Amino acid sequence: MGFLPSLTRVFLFVPTLFYFYPWKPLLLLLHSCDYSKAFTNFYVQHNDSANITLHFICLILQMLGNFALLKHFDNFTELAFPYWSVLSIQGWITVIITSEALATSKFLAMLGVYISWALAGYVNTWPTETELNLVCAFFAVMFLFTSVRITPKASVYAIILASLYIAFIIASPIVQPFLTLQETGLYLFLVISAASQLPGSLWWPRTLSLMTLCHLATLASGHSVFLMWGIGFTGQMLQGFSHEVTEQTSTIQKLEGIKTDDDRIAYECAHVTYFPCLVLDVILGRAPQVKKGAWE
Repeated sequence: MGFLPSLTRVFLFVPTLFYFYPWKPLLLLLHSCDYSKAFTNFYVQHNDSANITLHFICLILQMLGNFALLKHFDNFTELAFPYWSVLSIQGWITVIITSEALATSKFLAMLGVYISWALAGYVNTWPTETELNLVCAFFAVMFLFTSVRITPKASVYAIILASLYIAFIIASPIVQPFLTLQETGLYLFLVISAASQLPGSLWWPRTLSLMTLCHLATLASGHSVFLMWGIGFTGQMLQGFSHEVTEQTSTIQKLEGIKTDDDRIAYECAHVTYFPCLVLDVILGRAPQVKKGAWE
């Protein structure tokens, strides 16, 4: 893979691929991919009613975590103007407006962006509660669909996920007063670990590992910024779970089948940048004329 596609993948995947940052519109412009192609790729792996409904819950979780993390960045830089949040909002709104999504999808996506930004303070105050409520909502909604198939793999990950949350809740008040890690080393460790999120084999174990690592970092350092980052990986984990129980492969994994680096990174960039509109378009009943992914 060439230098530019590799660098773009780092900027897309390392900071959690479904979070939005000020540089994402620039990457989308650099690796141009029109919305209709991105929608076709998305539709063929998300046209199951259970799968798209569960992805909608993941979208809510990721948008809330996204702006809570950006608020941390705003506070950390101590600037008079919240550049991280405002630039990300402006960039996302621009991407949404200029897309070829349905008008209703555009409106709802923009509304979601502003609501998530407005709730950033609440999420930062109640991060664990916000995450747990939406994770519980995910599984509650999942069992409303009779079409889902609970595979052995899904069962194992559900048990691991539940165990991690129980351990985190129990250990937090006991361990936190006694542990304080050096922040510089912890940041470096997390950044290196995040690099393992580039697509490839063992996607689920690596996502689960990084989600766990972010929760442990929160526990050890007392800084909820790691939990805000980890919520993005929790959303990815739940999306993978949704694909498993509905027997549809994730688009990111399918795009690995595209042999041309430039085409693959263009489709990946469009997929993770247009994500709110893609989800809403499918929910609203839109369907592509040709139901065939670029990898076929």
